[in-house]
Amino acid sequence: MSPCLFSTYSQNENRVTSTFLAVLSSLSLNLMQQIIGAMIGDEVELISFTNQPASMRQKYHSVPDAMISGDFKILIETKLQQNAVEEGHIKRHQEQLGNRKNAYLVILTPDPACPSVVENISSKDPRVVWCSFNQINNIINDFFENGSEVISEKDAFLLKNFQMLLDHENLLSQPEVLIVPARFAWSHYLNTSSYVCQPNRTFQKTTYIAFYNRGNIMRKVPKILKTVNEVVFEEEGNFEVLSDDWSKSDEKEFGEKMKEVVKKSIGSSSHKAGESHKVLLLTGPEEKETICINKEIPNDSVDKNGAPIAFVLKQRYTSLEKLLIAKKTSEL
Repeated sequence: MSPCLFSTYSQNENRVTSTFLAVLSSLSLNLMQQIIGAMIGDEVELISFTNQPASMRQKYHSVPDAMISGDFKILIETKLQQNAVEEGHIKRHQEQLGNRKNAYLVILTPDPACPSVVENISSKDPRVVWCSFNQINNIINDFFENGSEVISEKDAFLLKNFQMLLDHENLLSQPEVLIVPARFAWSHYLNTSSYVCQPNRTFQKTTYIAFYNRGNIMRKVPKILKTVNEVVFEEEGNFEVLSDDWSKSDEKEFGEKMKEVVKKSIGSSSHKAGESHKVLLLTGPEEKETICINKEIPNDSVDKNGAPIAFVLKQRYTSLEKLLIAKKTSEL
């Protein structure tokens, strides 16, 4: 990996926080507002630009040509270690919010799930919110992967380098569940106990994979047994592994399973002989290592105008804890 733009010689909370603020303050206003909005779980408008604000007429009996306004307060408390949040510390910060509605206290930590201390305080005062470095990293990934935003070279450079900093400081906890769009992959999994996609596609390392199909996350969440980056499918179940992630022991343990995947994939016409693919070998739908959640999880994602949008376009990640209790995708 290339050297990170930001200095990493001293590990302290103030440095990470100041770097984050430096990146935010250098981004376009729209990107900055989206990142902050995702952190606090609400849409924000830090600065508004209004031509001839008519709201001034009644109170002041005059209408200026334009108005630039803003009224917001966000406090950030950063922890670089998991399980490091102290209740007394948070409550002292909370007092600084006063009675303001547009005020938030963001607790930024590397924990994989919201610390119970924050959860207890937030249940009584929703202005106290938790955000993980993983969430910020995923927000940035969404900008690049979903293509919904036009990102300038400068913004892309800053965001990528900040992600490198988070990785360098080991602030990104490993997600447990990969979620993939599965319009065709779901039926393929049921038939082959595998997930097949383009060769050398990059995923974070996870233990499980979940399938998002027709607006729902499906109940069966199989365990990932083996990932092979490039496999050439051939007739009669034969295959050739081109990547360097298939050993003799893998051949002994997973060779027959891979052969079955290739044979069924070509037999169902979902894939053709001679093509190369990335293959995730998975536990079957009825195997005990496959997790079965209580209900399918419906998608409730909407864009900034309230229009429904897909929950996942390429891939997303979540914790197993969230997946087991979520009643809708916004809770993941």
